[in-house]
Amino acid sequence: MGTPPCPRPLSMPRLAFTSAGSDRHHRDCDALTERGVTIPFVHAPATARHAGRPDDLWCTLRDDDDAPLAGALVRVDRSRKLPWIRLARVEQVGRLLVAVDERLEGGTQTLAASLAAATRHLGRLIVQCYSPFATELARQELLCGRAGLRPTAPMGYTRTLRLPLCSDEAQLIRHLSSSARRNVRALEASGFVVRPLTDPALGPRLQWLLERAHERTGGVTGRVDWSAMLRAAADDPSRSVLLGVFHPHRPPDAALVGFAQGTVTESAVAYSVAGTERADDIGRTPLSYALLWALLRWAADAGHAWFDFGGVTPEDEPDSPLAGISSFKRRFGGTECVMAAEWTVAPTALSGQLLRAAEGLLARR
Repeated sequence: MGTPPCPRPLSMPRLAFTSAGSDRHHRDCDALTERGVTIPFVHAPATARHAGRPDDLWCTLRDDDDAPLAGALVRVDRSRKLPWIRLARVEQVGRLLVAVDERLEGGTQTLAASLAAATRHLGRLIVQCYSPFATELARQELLCGRAGLRPTAPMGYTRTLRLPLCSDEAQLIRHLSSSARRNVRALEASGFVVRPLTDPALGPRLQWLLERAHERTGGVTGRVDWSAMLRAAADDPSRSVLLGVFHPHRPPDAALVGFAQGTVTESAVAYSVAGTERADDIGRTPLSYALLWALLRWAADAGHAWFDFGGVTPEDEPDSPLAGISSFKRRFGGTECVMAAEWTVAPTALSGQLLRAAEGLLARR
């Protein structure tokens, strides 16, 4: 009888970090995609490559063969109050959280400690839990709580509408209210055209449209790197799309009168940002209805199961500046749910104390 084979050592997963947008980041995402893992737009190498953020990191959980099991992009910024301290943010962290909990000794605590070690002078870590399903979201939050993180005020929306998608257009449009269906068909007959945007030269026009939209709702408009967004969408059209609606009779430099972006998340396609113009030669043409319907079709045709409408206000807050937008979204159907939550921790006591002290001093000014 021959010598029995030695048993294979137990897998010892580990965390690894590299520059976001690097060749390693790209290879990892290709490998995960081949295994059926959805890579969200916010974690994609094309997004990182065009963002021009050299401090951002690509974090992976790897097996003993150095193959990626899960990954997430870590945004790293300097604190405005204490420029030598770094602030890290990981959006849509759910898949990495669960993988770390199941496979890595110490779980989420080890993840937080590893991020602190990889990011010098890290003063605060914020992670965003995200899922259209209450049980999955609750599990992610439970893991954060067990690791010593605490809930924090979110930067974005938490309450939204989720809509099941299907490739059958006739079945999909049944979710819409009768008025929404009329408005979608009205634009189709008006001569206005909806098509994907790819030209980076449209950046200033997109920023102008976003500013006009925020003027109507009282929102604050930050500068968006539209050229980076458009290049990322062109490089990786499976994870995001920017759609524009064009006026049939205007000159080319003013023909774009509305836009909407859809981005792939861990478990849905999200209605990320939109803006439209109001003018006499547009009248009551339902630009936003056509754009949102086109996003739904894009998501359904790509095989995604769910659509996230990008946040709604409660129905019992009719005076909210966003109540009108929320009412518009509700005309497309969907079920209201809490889809996101944010948790934070100061990985080192000293940096956390310094950051809180600086915030307190500035708050008293």
